[in-house]
Amino acid sequence: MPGPQDAFYSSLLLFAPVLLWGYYRKRSENSSHPPSPISLPLVGNLFSLPSGPEHVMYMQLGHQLKSDIIYLSLLGHEIVVLNSSKVASELLDKRSALYSDRFCPLIITDQDL
Repeated sequence: MPGPQDAFYSSLLLFAPVLLWGYYRKRSENSSHPPSPISLPLVGNLFSLPSGPEHVMYMQLGHQLKSDIIYLSLLGHEIVVLNSSKVASELLDKRSALYSDRFCPLIITDQDL
């Protein structure tokens, strides 16, 4: 015979995903990130990336989003892509004091490249 605890746990199971979705949606609306393709929890933009050469893919995403700066979240890693030399110069030269302490991926710091 179901008791009041069963009703509580059943309603919790029904409403928890809705509350989590609302929290995630509100948090993503208030973020100050550049434009991004549709993101899913945990995997981020993994399934919204087209296949092919990365530089072509990023340019296509930039044209689709109408922005030279793109934000991607892939399995918890945050990536910012700069698609024009003007934007790269603005952020990396003129505003370098803001971004100079950021993590630098190994591919950029590799001496063999």
